[in-house]
Amino acid sequence: MPHYLQHLIVEQEFGLKHAIFGQLALGGDAGMFHKQKAGLTKRHLSRQRSSEKKKSTTSASQGAEESAKSERATYISLHRWMKASSHKRLKGRAAEIEDSIESALKFMDKDERALYTPVRLEEVVAKMNVLSEPWVSTPVDSHMDIKRE
Repeated sequence: MPHYLQHLIVEQEFGLKHAIFGQLALGGDAGMFHKQKAGLTKRHLSRQRSSEKKKSTTSASQGAEESAKSERATYISLHRWMKASSHKRLKGRAAEIEDSIESALKFMDKDERALYTPVRLEEVVAKMNVLSEPWVSTPVDSHMDIKRE
């Protein structure tokens, strides 16, 4: 499952409104996604990039902490998903990173750590399971539609 699909899931499930996908929704580029519009002149492209940079700088400064929280939530959720997997390779990978997960949780403040309840993590794992199967079966040079509940 791609890393940014994992971010989409955890940002929805943990209510992170100003992390990566929140910044994109506000018209920014989250420091990594850059829109390309065909047929624009160099001048128009420059203006577009300038406008996007301004939006991104504002939303990135507002969302820096949430983006970091999204990274941690993605890592912890991915671990839980791999640990619950029936695939031997994924379970093995989960075992390999067990110590770093424990360390990450230890260094979080208690409010953030409290987000990772067994029930909440099971909800995230369920959504990862729902979205990972269509992703794997999506042909290269195609797309996958995600319908919101």
